[in-house]
This record gives sequence, C-alpha cells and structure tokens, in this order.
Amino acid sequence: MKAIEIGSVIKSLLLSKQEVTDKIKKEIHPIVAPPGTGYPFVTYCRTSVSPTYTKDKRSLEDTATVDVTIHAASYESSVEILRLAFDALQGYSGECNGVEVDEIRMVDSSEDFQEDSYLQNMTFEIDITNK
Repeated sequence: MKAIEIGSVIKSLLLSKQEVTDKIKKEIHPIVAPPGTGYPFVTYCRTSVSPTYTKDKRSLEDTATVDVTIHAASYESSVEILRLAFDALQGYSGECNGVEVDEIRMVDSSEDFQEDSYLQNMTFEIDITNK
C-alpha cells in the first residue's frame, strides 16, 4: 500500500517548483512545523486512505486524502503561495519517490486565521496504483 507514503510525494512536488521554494525556502513539514519556524511555511497531513479491494483481497488502487496548509504572516502572501502550491500539485500524474500517482486533484479549500498566522487550506484526493 503505497498510499501511506503520499506525504513524500507532496513534499517532493512542492520542492521541485522554484516558484514555491522562492517563497517558502524548504519549509515544508509533515503535520506540524518545528517550534520557531518562521513564516511562511507549508504543512501537509494525510487524513485518509481508501483502498479499492479486488475479490482476491488485493488493493490495486488506493485513494489518499491529504490536507496542505499554507501558514503566512499576511493574507496576500498566503493566497499567493496557495496559488503556487496548487499549480505544483493539481493534475500531477506520474511516478514520484516510488509511488505511481494516477492523478492529484483538489477537492476542497478553506481559509482561517490562528495564532497570528493566515492559513490557506487545500484538500487533495490522490489516486495511486499499487504495483
């Protein structure tokens, strides 16, 4: 089940886009950023995995759901980074870090403000083929 490794795919795709790293450097973290991390940064969290089992009790395809959150000091910056991250992820298909991704698609987006940080949230569904 390669879907549990989807975080490494998200991080690699974001780091592969110069426009994203120009804004956030390499500040992309699973679930939570370390204390003292300066703005802006990105966190990602796998929230579910749905296997598609065959009658042989094997899952040939999985769908993973991942939340990607942009944390920024200003609203404008958070929206700008959201657009860049969306462009880096939306519609991707191919092999990345040993995971065969059929498609990445955004299915939801929201925004918030917490602890002096503007948050832009995107939820992606990712179809994965198990080999």
